[in-house]
Amino acid sequence: MSEEKKSKFEDYFTKNHKKLMLVPLLILVFSILVLSINFASSGEIVKRSVELRGGATATITKTDLDFNQIESHLRDSYEDITIRKIKTPSSNIVEGLTIEVGGTTESELKATLDEININSENLEEGVELTIGDTSSEFSEGFYKSLIKVILIAFVLMSLAVFIAFRSIIPSIAVISSVIIDLLFTLAMVSLLNINLSAGGIVAFLLVIGYSLDTDIVLTNSFLKKKSLSLYSRYREAMTTGLTMTVTTLVALTAAYFVSSNEIWQQMFLIIIFALIADVFVTYLFNAPILWMHVSKKK
Repeated sequence: MSEEKKSKFEDYFTKNHKKLMLVPLLILVFSILVLSINFASSGEIVKRSVELRGGATATITKTDLDFNQIESHLRDSYEDITIRKIKTPSSNIVEGLTIEVGGTTESELKATLDEININSENLEEGVELTIGDTSSEFSEGFYKSLIKVILIAFVLMSLAVFIAFRSIIPSIAVISSVIIDLLFTLAMVSLLNINLSAGGIVAFLLVIGYSLDTDIVLTNSFLKKKSLSLYSRYREAMTTGLTMTVTTLVALTAAYFVSSNEIWQQMFLIIIFALIADVFVTYLFNAPILWMHVSKKK
């Protein structure tokens, strides 16, 4: 960036940093609105996979099988059903189906599959059929345990931030940034109607870590590099933070398209959403708060 462009950006940010906070605040409003609408319509802020709410799963593997017929029959039989096609990454050929049905049992699902001759005794040679189920009690307990882990991690993160900076406003700014990142990511998962899996919930732990990285770099720069001007502190932190974010985004985007495992893809997508939100939240929300805080102290 040329010196002239740097000067223009510095002037613009210095004059408008309060106004720029509207962008992440609009992201926050959008996220709360999406999650509220979804909760009002379905009773949950995001859809959960069978492993987190109970039900039966089946995997049918074989090429040259009439998967459209199978899918049509199953959708007529169940309302709460998710069907995913298993494809080869290179040729994109459908090799099978993964079926998740909420609120049913292994025996009920097997009986439904029998009706369309998808049973081990009736299948053609070479077809693999795997059926299993998860009780709703176990799934609900597992889901609550994962949520507790997220909450404990968030509380410990908050304590660590307060201990590290020993200042209320910068600490609250960091924690608020993490909350906005989490809410936006949840909103996108809800908006895209993604069935959140256990791996997806684990990805939210990584979201907390990724969000903290850039915010801590920014906060350290504003509070500890006292020999530099406010804009120089902001610019140095943004250069470092954006380098980390962009390289991670490129790697995760490539991994998302290369991977054929849906759990991994879901985890990658969740972190990608969080990283995109984090760019706006860190440099247009956290940075202006720190700017005003340090200016006031001076």
